[in-house]
Amino acid sequence: MERTYAKTTARSSLTMSEIIGQQMDACEERLSKMPAVSLFDEDAELFYPQLFIQSYYSSEMKERPDLNDLRLRVITSIIEESMLLCREEYSFLMRVIQENGHCAVQSDDELMACESLIRRLWGKIDAERSEEPEFVLAPPVFEFLGQTLMDKKLFPLRALGFAMCAIADAFVYVSGFMYMRSMIAEINEGFEAKNAHLEERLLVRLLKASFDYCFDSEGEAVLLHQGLAEPEKLLRQSCITKWHKPQMTPEMIASVSHGFLEGEEAACLSLASAIAPFMRPECDLRDAVMDIEIMAKQNFSFEEMKAVLANSVCILPNQSMLSALRRVDMEIVRFTSLKPGVLN
Repeated sequence: MERTYAKTTARSSLTMSEIIGQQMDACEERLSKMPAVSLFDEDAELFYPQLFIQSYYSSEMKERPDLNDLRLRVITSIIEESMLLCREEYSFLMRVIQENGHCAVQSDDELMACESLIRRLWGKIDAERSEEPEFVLAPPVFEFLGQTLMDKKLFPLRALGFAMCAIADAFVYVSGFMYMRSMIAEINEGFEAKNAHLEERLLVRLLKASFDYCFDSEGEAVLLHQGLAEPEKLLRQSCITKWHKPQMTPEMIASVSHGFLEGEEAACLSLASAIAPFMRPECDLRDAVMDIEIMAKQNFSFEEMKAVLANSVCILPNQSMLSALRRVDMEIVRFTSLKPGVLN
């Protein structure tokens, strides 16, 4: 989803967990303003301008088509589009289909998936069916998806889409960001090798659903690491161009899928071991360690990371904690998009 910030918060002071929290708050707010109507409901025409504006189609088409034309577009693109769902959308849709076309949104991942599926015009949010908001698939979409998602002929191409997102995820973890344009070229190459030719707009939807993103000064879309506090600053300092293509080995991709590059995990486990007995009840150990790890990647100072550590534990940081923190500071690999002169 597009990166947003609370107006009262200094971006440079944000940790990864705080950024994710703000993104979730913004997502909930957007969903609360969406009409509880799908494109295929009888009264859709009353809300059609708003449905179109909040959809992916509004940035893909020069003019708004009439209602029935857009309904036809949505239905006829389901097969191709279903091959390019992010993992969160796919997992959530499988649960929705198993529950006969509607189910409660139960996690942050499902909340983001719900928003993306609404932007695809596949369904609506309904806050009146139960205590928790529910996502409801439009009946014609439900009918098509039930067959399409279980079509074994599409499994290899869908798996390729997941694999391409894993490459992008690994590259963003290593560099802090990557240009959407270069990842689209990479995905296209992967699918063309399988004799599959896909519309670029569907690749854009896949990446927007999978990553935080922003736009550079020239309007180019940029995929972001979730914990990147100041994208604009990193973009100014970066040595990466919009056509830079990721060079990731299978070993690097596998390593990043577990949350670390080779050589980083031991330092993070050492920090977790040092602070675990003293964690504040309201704080999560994994979030605290990840916040500090990603701060180190952005070259935050030792004192800045120490302050975040101090807010996570119920005692003053002791020598064991500080030693582990210094190890993280020394061993975590900085984002490679930082120019050498920017590093300490």
